[in-house]
Amino acid sequence: ARSDHNMALTVTAAAVAGLAVRHGSLLYPLPRGGVDRTIPPFSTGGWPSGHYECTCVNGTAEGPCLPAQSCLWFNQGCTIGCPCSGNGTMSRHPNWSSCDTPANATNNDPRTRSLNRGAVAGSEEDVYKFNPWRAPGSAIPADPCGVAGGDQHGVKQTAGGEYYPTPNAKLGDRGSKVLAPYFSGANWQAGQVVNVSWFIQANHAGGYYFRLCPGNAALTEECFQQTPVPFEGSHTVIKGRSGVETVVNATMLSTGTTPKGSTWKMNPVPECCPGQSDSAPGACEARGHTCGSYQHDAVGQQCGNHQCGVDSGLGKSTPAFPWPTTDPESPPTGVAPKFAIIDQLRLPADLAKGHWVLGWRWDCEETAQVWMACADINIV
Repeated sequence: ARSDHNMALTVTAAAVAGLAVRHGSLLYPLPRGGVDRTIPPFSTGGWPSGHYECTCVNGTAEGPCLPAQSCLWFNQGCTIGCPCSGNGTMSRHPNWSSCDTPANATNNDPRTRSLNRGAVAGSEEDVYKFNPWRAPGSAIPADPCGVAGGDQHGVKQTAGGEYYPTPNAKLGDRGSKVLAPYFSGANWQAGQVVNVSWFIQANHAGGYYFRLCPGNAALTEECFQQTPVPFEGSHTVIKGRSGVETVVNATMLSTGTTPKGSTWKMNPVPECCPGQSDSAPGACEARGHTCGSYQHDAVGQQCGNHQCGVDSGLGKSTPAFPWPTTDPESPPTGVAPKFAIIDQLRLPADLAKGHWVLGWRWDCEETAQVWMACADINIV
């Protein structure tokens, strides 16, 4: 555990000096979901043959970034105002809600929507209107620490990632029930400004926030919603493989969020889709498909290939907004971007001393999915 702690601290230390698929997770504090980091082949950065990989960059040469299966703890079939159904087969379908009484989208401003900004909010071309980022925090997850492989039914579906079974967890397990506390050296003080970092394995746009639940309480969504943790400042640091840092202005959102008044940040890494425009729907969305839909008709197959710079027949896939770094080792790509994303948080001043669990929640906009992670900290 000590070597993991030193590795993660290196990610954040430079941030202090400089600033004061569809998968991702926390880098620091180390999340419970990376528990397999001590088990071969994960312990050496390897992966079982044929299984989805989590890869990350920690911005240091002192040791490898070992996320294990941390990017495979998430919730499938999540739409605004509805319980997450676990139905991964629908997570890329346009205009889909997992329940009959969805919430109304509250995030309709193109400036805080993370893709397809040219579509009129609520229109048929606004194919992501029911996805989690359109009313952040309102989708109701099956588990606040994520579900192994995303599907609480324990059956691998499309648009997911199959969790490789280990002595620690198997496909369909709920994180709050099976993942034991894992302390990586985050000893913080109430009211302190602290650094946290996360990574993207495959981008699904949207946005995220952090929250806390007492370590001696049941880990539920309701518990985490009671203590949202505000961001400090309005910047995010992008740190590449070689240690190059770029400070970017963050897009913040605190209106129409759950819990009420909680502040979220839009994902600073843009998704790349064919024919993106600020004045018209994207090429896929205008044809009734989501970007990356993988539906089995000609247009769906073209929309499935949405790597930055690639033209699959509907126009070159371009970022929805400017790529956050000019680091040549972190080029525009929607899969395994080569950097860590570092934020500062201001801990509440009235936190009791002792064990707390830090929650990270990423509400996607491109897909009906919510990524989650839980990490253990001490308030001293």
